Amino acid sequence: MGILFVRLRHKPAGSVFSDVNAFSSLTIRQSMKAESSQIQIGLSNKFGRYSGLSTNPSTLASFNEDDEIAIYAANDTIVLADNLLMTGTIKEWGFGEDEQKVVLDITAMDRTYELLKNIFMPGKFDSVEGLTAPEAIKKVVRFATYDEDSNSGFNTDNVETTPTGKSTDPAGAVAFKEINEAMIHKTGYEWIQTLSKDPHTRYTVAGSGDYNSARAFIFFVDENENFHWKYPSNVVADNGTINLTDPSLNILTTKLKKSIFDVVNMVIYNAGIGPNGKGIQWYFFDESSKITGLNIRVQPMIDIARDLQQKEKAFSKDNGEPFDGEYPDFSSFGNYTTSWGETVTNDGEYQGNRKSGFKGKCIELATSRARKITINSANLRWKGRIEMKGTKTFAVGDLLSVSDERFNLNSTKIRLVGLNHLIKETGWFTTLEVEEDENEVVIN
Repeated sequence: MGILFVRLRHKPAGSVFSDVNAFSSLTIRQSMKAESSQIQIGLSNKFGRYSGLSTNPSTLASFNEDDEIAIYAANDTIVLADNLLMTGTIKEWGFGEDEQKVVLDITAMDRTYELLKNIFMPGKFDSVEGLTAPEAIKKVVRFATYDEDSNSGFNTDNVETTPTGKSTDPAGAVAFKEINEAMIHKTGYEWIQTLSKDPHTRYTVAGSGDYNSARAFIFFVDENENFHWKYPSNVVADNGTINLTDPSLNILTTKLKKSIFDVVNMVIYNAGIGPNGKGIQWYFFDESSKITGLNIRVQPMIDIARDLQQKEKAFSKDNGEPFDGEYPDFSSFGNYTTSWGETVTNDGEYQGNRKSGFKGKCIELATSRARKITINSANLRWKGRIEMKGTKTFAVGDLLSVSDERFNLNSTKIRLVGLNHLIKETGWFTTLEVEEDENEVVIN
């Protein structure tokens, strides 16, 4: 390992970047879900250089909200294009005393905070727009991160337009299905979370039918503030094969354990709007669950009624009964066979109850989905941290293949969900926060 080189650069509004020296510590945290990416900086206030005690006004440095910060590190000569750890803008700063030394503390964040706080004002996507999940996410991200000065939002070129990287991908041309969703007064972050999972990530394969994405998509912002949205691929990242006993990796500490994630034994769902204009809401409780008490998830499934209605329209027209957006007029004929094979004779039988008719079919389909959610949620999965000497080898969202006989790990695939860098007088240290992916669950 070569000599550690670190550059901390500061750019006030309307100015240019300049180096900041005499920092005592730098901490960087990046998260896969773009929730908490931030920089913590401690600067030595020796000789009062950042305060009113300075006897040389030329040494005063002015830090203000929204000033830009960039941090670079390398174990060799720094190349700005290759060694950037993170960029951000200052959101907080102030003074503190540590061991009788005054320190200037600065908190900077990348622009993910704009997704967390800015409301997506349009509040809906409908069939008139005809957008798919990735197209809608691009619109949300650009709206939430729009900059009046540059007239542009986040770069969204890294939004995946097809669900690649799945172990069960069928052959054929893949296309996401159009979405229909409304949420009032929700932030860009909440919108992205909703659009990143079933049913919005369903897709159609030419000649093969419809599929769901099996796992929720992941999203994050990289060190250059580019927004990424992609399926959590089953393909191990370049340089992602790790043997924890390999001395060349300079691993300092490892803490991994099997944990139960997000245990759910009850799902309350909304399967959409029935033919009488009322919502179809019910629940599923998994009696096979080994946990005590209720761990509840509320899961929207409004596409079930909508898709069933579309099938009914097509079926009715083929059956000789004009549909034109309306449900059949049962007074015009005796028996009516639905698209799901049930024969009904009047409006009441068609609308149904929890066990029959349109409502019963929706509940049957929703219960099947809910059962797969509860079965999948209680799996034991690896979770932990791997601390090593400073490195820029890994990126948030990478899939790692980890081996170590001491931990009973043999090419175990684990996702890098968080990346922390700590730089201080004793050196540069990187901590990988890892979690094993949930199982792929196909819900058709």
